[in-house]
Amino acid sequence: MMPGLTLFHLSNNSLNGNIPVSLCKMGGLRFLDLSENQFSGGIPNCWSKLQHLRVMDLSSNILDDHIPSSLGSLQQLRSLHLRNNSLQGKLPASLEKLKLLHILDLSENALNGTIPPWIGEGLSSLSVLVVHSNRFQGEIPQELCHLTSLRILSLAHNEMTGTIPSCFHNFTAMIAKEFSMKEQWPYGPTIFDDLFGFQSVVYEENVWVYIKGMQLKYTKTLPFLFSIDLSRNRFMEADLEDMLEKNILKEKLNKAMLKLRGSIAVL
Repeated sequence: MMPGLTLFHLSNNSLNGNIPVSLCKMGGLRFLDLSENQFSGGIPNCWSKLQHLRVMDLSSNILDDHIPSSLGSLQQLRSLHLRNNSLQGKLPASLEKLKLLHILDLSENALNGTIPPWIGEGLSSLSVLVVHSNRFQGEIPQELCHLTSLRILSLAHNEMTGTIPSCFHNFTAMIAKEFSMKEQWPYGPTIFDDLFGFQSVVYEENVWVYIKGMQLKYTKTLPFLFSIDLSRNRFMEADLEDMLEKNILKEKLNKAMLKLRGSIAVL
């Protein structure tokens, strides 16, 4: 099935049924976008041959079952979007192998268990970690503080408990600097040249986050967003003053940390 194809973009249609296993044979594929369709069933567990894939977007379908372990074989993957499905179970440990992963969006599913420490230990390139609106339990692992490139963190609307780690001040990428756009957000719109030399934007990164209780979609303004949202959990206490004082730009993090609402005892 078209082994030389590099881009497969069928988002925002009314496609249904299972995701075809034949996609796993398209070894030259770099971008796969099947978002906003009606695909159902499980995600195929057959991705080991797609060694050039950089973006996988399966968000806003009706996919269920577990996240397949073979996604961990996508060594060149930069963005993984599985938002707004019905995925279940725990995160497979094989995802730790995605060393180049920049965006991980697993929000609005039925994933459970704890947030695994290997996210902080192995996915050091993460800029966006969005897992809100799932069924994650337990405490925030201290290892998340190793993600010094993190710009957006959303653990909201889960069932997490315990305390908020004071080491959140390690998120130094949330400190505003004078960056160029390329330095701020290295994964901009994907441009495709057609046979006649015309250019068109075929894929833009997007993330849905909660801001002041409303869920908003960020696309073009995504490079300028800094956000920490831990709301709608069951955290017991947080030394916010310690976190803010240890950060160079107190005002910036203060705005982000004020999103910590709900059952937090100390603000």
